Amino acid sequence: MPFLASLKRFASIRDGQSPDYELGNFEKALQLLKEAEPIARAHSDSALLMLVLNNRALVLQRMGDQREVQRLFEELLAHSRANGDLHRIGIALHNLALVLESRGDYTRARQFGEEALAGWRELGDRLWEANTLGLLANILASTNQLSEAVTHAQ
Repeated sequence: MPFLASLKRFASIRDGQSPDYELGNFEKALQLLKEAEPIARAHSDSALLMLVLNNRALVLQRMGDQREVQRLFEELLAHSRANGDLHRIGIALHNLALVLESRGDYTRARQFGEEALAGWRELGDRLWEANTLGLLANILASTNQLSEAVTHAQ
């Protein structure tokens, strides 16, 4: 498929805007994202690659494949660190914490969440800071650390 046609197809699924994704056709959305990944890699477009990895992880999360979701977020984190993209690092850390929490790995979830929180505070991103504080409160509540959870939630 020619490069521009491939990018046009990918544009339809960017940020969850694919009609297939919206209609619950996750297999088709996943197929389109798999086609987009080698395009991003071949053109050394790190922003596009990170977007593809993130969206693949989100589709797989909806499909219930938590192990592959975790692997993709770990890959996204590595790419984000290599590129020095602090915002994407924070998103990857936050998302890894969510996946680990859902898998019952509260210790590692908390570590990733706290690292994300430090990054959001360094960047001054109050929205993501609040979001991550809520995540940390949930993690702490799940481990019966209720007083600390209340502190994070406030």
